[in-house]
Amino acid sequence: MDARSLGPTDGWGTAHIVAMLVVGVVLLAAFVYWETVFSNPLMPPHIWKDRNFTFVSALPVAREVITDVRRSS
Repeated sequence: MDARSLGPTDGWGTAHIVAMLVVGVVLLAAFVYWETVFSNPLMPPHIWKDRNFTFVSALPVAREVITDVRRSS
């Protein structure tokens, strides 16, 4: 389980939800940093400059965010 699924029921301000969100952001930042310095990255950073790739990759994320917002209200 993650913060998105537990947040609406446990409360977004509880310590374990905030901790999960912080850890997730830190791990995401570490992954992005690692991908920029590693010689053979899993996902080369230059691929995000392609607008079509970026748009198609952002669609599922946007759908999940919209679904979560609708569920919590």
